[in-house]
Amino acid sequence: MILRAAEQAFAKTGDALPTVAEVAAGAGLAKGTVYLYFASQAEIYLALLLEGWSAVLARVAAAAGASPTDAGRIVTALAAALGERPDLLRLDSFGAVLEKQADPDALRVFKTALTARIAEAAQSIEQALDLPATGAERLLMNSYAFARGLWQAFGGADPSLLIDGQTRARMHPPFMPELKRALLAYWRGEANTDQRSES
Repeated sequence: MILRAAEQAFAKTGDALPTVAEVAAGAGLAKGTVYLYFASQAEIYLALLLEGWSAVLARVAAAAGASPTDAGRIVTALAAALGERPDLLRLDSFGAVLEKQADPDALRVFKTALTARIAEAAQSIEQALDLPATGAERLLMNSYAFARGLWQAFGGADPSLLIDGQTRARMHPPFMPELKRALLAYWRGEANTDQRSES
């Protein structure tokens, strides 16, 4: 209930994370009750990030487990899952702030859990694409970083700040199609490289 309230509050904000008091009000709880479950504002949003990325990675693993499958099907599932969670990458852009504010133990728990989710999804991809043991995990870790960076470059920009249509087309391409195109090229190139290195 707290996470759903945080998610809804964040969806209504622009450049700030809702406070614990705002989340508590949205959940119909006293502020002190929220602190029984989360020690800080940062921990609420780290939990929300973990939940969101876990759902995306589960979709990726399911696509890898489907038959027949290839890099295109997996990347399409990844892009679709991110498209269904439009605020996930926006929330992720607050990662540096959350890391500074979070208790070190809470941050360690978050990073350990996220890494474990990536490793689980990677196992399905290894089998589906016949990659070496570290190949799929590297693909996913780099795709995670790539999606975050591309969103900050294109997805979070305000197109109204750009001067004209031509500049807008060059500097602010539609985020999701661009993400899918770039990831597909990366995955196909990496999969071919890894398969050649194994032979």
